[in-house]
Amino acid sequence: MAAKKEIRQRLLAMRSACPKEERTRQSADIARQVLAHPAYHSCGTLFSYVPFRQEVDTWPVMRTALAEGKTVAVPKVEGREMTFYRITGEADLAPGSFGILEPKESCPAIWPAAGDVMLLPGAAFDREGHRIGYGGGYYDRYLEQYPVPVKLGICFAFQLVDAIPAETFDQAADVVICPHTDHMREELQ
Repeated sequence: MAAKKEIRQRLLAMRSACPKEERTRQSADIARQVLAHPAYHSCGTLFSYVPFRQEVDTWPVMRTALAEGKTVAVPKVEGREMTFYRITGEADLAPGSFGILEPKESCPAIWPAAGDVMLLPGAAFDREGHRIGYGGGYYDRYLEQYPVPVKLGICFAFQLVDAIPAETFDQAADVVICPHTDHMREELQ
């Protein structure tokens, strides 16, 4: 646990120090890869996160998905639980927990189905898909209860590390996408 905390702190500090122009460039490259991924092409619903602070910008992917007629769902945190809600655009969002934009009350809840894809945020990922989140366990608990067929971990190049200590409850990404490359877990290759 201490190793995860140290990795999280170090990489979040690096992310904060990364110039906005570099984050924008890398986010655009990640978006191109996600939009070209076969799982994205065949998905009916894209489960995403709304970018906060210096996270990878998911708006280009969400806007494209909406324009293509796909369903887009984003999370809302209530207590220790996270639920995804369908949105039709940025107007469906308002500041919520931790100052993060969340779906308004009028948005319907939605759960994963066959063929759906989730964009996973994280402080760090390794090539096997293991991730370090932000310490709340929201995604691990959600994915344990509601498995999503394809989980795409997205991160900046410096957030891809050699190895992450994995716990039994940790939910791994199926594919990790960072600028100029993606990594699939061995069982998917």
